[in-house]
Amino acid sequence: MDTITNTDRSISLMIHRIVFLTLLALPFAAQAHDPAQHAKASEPAIAAEAKPAVAVVEAFSSALQAGDLKRAGNWLADDVLILESGGAERSRTEYLMGMPSTMRNS
Repeated sequence: MDTITNTDRSISLMIHRIVFLTLLALPFAAQAHDPAQHAKASEPAIAAEAKPAVAVVEAFSSALQAGDLKRAGNWLADDVLILESGGAERSRTEYLMGMPSTMRNS
């Protein structure tokens, strides 16, 4: 003779709630692991007022990566101060002259 106690009912109800909540959460868990959604979430948000500055940095970086020192130099003020590698270049000319000769001759 099987009798259901209050404890058995409580355990059964708890199991049903856990299963229900798990099933309810599955669509969200699947979306959380969607690589496309993850890529969008990891991109930093850029404030509208910062976008012009970001564009300048990207243009300067692009010119350097292409080895186009003339174009890169156009983004620098004559009296620019560049701190890198533990040292400082105190002008556009000094910075550009510090580039490898293979870049300066291109």
